[in-house]
Amino acid sequence: MRISEIPVPEVRPGWVLVKIQAIGLNHSEALLRMFEIENDYIRKPIVPGIECAGVVADAMEESRFSEGDWVIAMMGGMGRSFNGSYAEYALLPEQNVFWVNTTDRTEPWDWISLAAVPETYFTAYGSLTECLLLNDHDTLLVRGATSTVGQAAIQLGKAMDANVIAACRKEKDFDRLKAIGADVCVLDDGHLAESLPSEMRPKTRSWNSSGRPLCRIRSGASRSRAMSATRASSETSSPSSISTPSNTSPTACSSRASSAISRHRKSSIRCLN
Repeated sequence: MRISEIPVPEVRPGWVLVKIQAIGLNHSEALLRMFEIENDYIRKPIVPGIECAGVVADAMEESRFSEGDWVIAMMGGMGRSFNGSYAEYALLPEQNVFWVNTTDRTEPWDWISLAAVPETYFTAYGSLTECLLLNDHDTLLVRGATSTVGQAAIQLGKAMDANVIAACRKEKDFDRLKAIGADVCVLDDGHLAESLPSEMRPKTRSWNSSGRPLCRIRSGASRSRAMSATRASSETSSPSSISTPSNTSPTACSSRASSAISRHRKSSIRCLN
């Protein structure tokens, strides 16, 4: 990877030009540099970067964005099919750009914190809505709850009216996890099924924020529903804006922001792993 000067892209229909203020660094970008760049589906040369936060510098007249809008953006081919966020300016597809509400805040956004929102919270959002199909009043078990994606899952799960169980390895983290929305905290010490409250043990779904897409937790005669991590639901859609009360932090608010969630719900007990 090298630093070079490239022209500022010109806006075109369906795309917006974003002046980058901060970017997130992801493992996938390390993989790109190590070996993925050799694949034919990667455009070369390419500017890496799959997420960012910034300000709209230019947009077409018919665009839903205007110059000066604060936005976050992620994925959709960024840093692979077209130049990504490791630059001062990035030309991005509108469908991968999300407006940030700045009018309801008494303090300005922290760009670095805002840049940590897209990949983290949308990973959790997709896991909950498209893989697990989380419903109102489901019970959600989040393993690896102290990780960034785990914390995002707790906040999103609570915003979706789920009963949230947070599992982690240290009891000292319980207060912090409850403060962001966990209803119950349990130690993940190798006996997790036995640690679950009895009223929350029936059919549950479990999601592991460390990367394992699926596992089963047995509790007596019942067990979790197995669901493919690649399953998608056409009924769900990503939120199109980030909006938060002025008294919430960027981290806490981003989960609530993503709670512009379709309410295709049923009542049952599930577990997220």
